[in-house]
Amino acid sequence: MAVSILAILLVGVHKLQSQMVSMNQTTQFFTLAPLLAQSQMAEMERRDFKDIQKDSGDFGGAYPGYVWSLSMETLESEALKKLAYPMKKIDVSVSFNKGERTYRLRTYRVVPDKAAAETQDKRLGPT
Repeated sequence: MAVSILAILLVGVHKLQSQMVSMNQTTQFFTLAPLLAQSQMAEMERRDFKDIQKDSGDFGGAYPGYVWSLSMETLESEALKKLAYPMKKIDVSVSFNKGERTYRLRTYRVVPDKAAAETQDKRLGPT
């Protein structure tokens, strides 16, 4: 009788330990992934979003198992045509362990591109 109670108790303790490890890993991912996504977004802003439609990579040895991907597309609508520069939808995702966990960041930016800047210059005329 005592052995069966002890066995049930040990199974419960083992299950609790497994859940704690899983919760720790999940918490670590959802703490780190937003920071990595924002750092990748800052890197793209530093490059002025030049010639980027899609891009991907990893974070090197500092964050093994973490990979990122970025996609950017121009939004088209009648309301947005009034803007001086095109509106871009930018998606950054950070994944861990081959997609076991994924964090997505989406933002919208008015991003000047060369063609839009030339069009804007023509609208304004000579200065």
